[in-house]
Amino acid sequence: MTDFYLITERELFKRFNSLPQSIQTVLEKEANHQIIEGVCRNHHLIDGEKVLMVKQLTGLVLFGFIHSYDLGREINEALELNNPKLSASIADELSSKVFIPIKDDLENNYS
Repeated sequence: MTDFYLITERELFKRFNSLPQSIQTVLEKEANHQIIEGVCRNHHLIDGEKVLMVKQLTGLVLFGFIHSYDLGREINEALELNNPKLSASIADELSSKVFIPIKDDLENNYS
């Protein structure tokens, strides 16, 4: 699992300013936060702290700190779900609803 506590606010701000506009827009849109909450509800994940963690992990994908392919594993470990299938299903739905529209920019940003 990635140690996210090492990422500083300054580093996030710097990274945000270097992101393509399409990714910045996704990060800023309230509708995307609601999409993430909906994905969590679809998978019976309703604990507020766990939903917040999924939002944070999704944000780290958008910032380029986590590759989208690793999101399922990161969710499983961070939320201590001990359910790789559930975590993969959450990550797949997030991918289709949040990441696919900006896939090329995400790939370029991560590499």
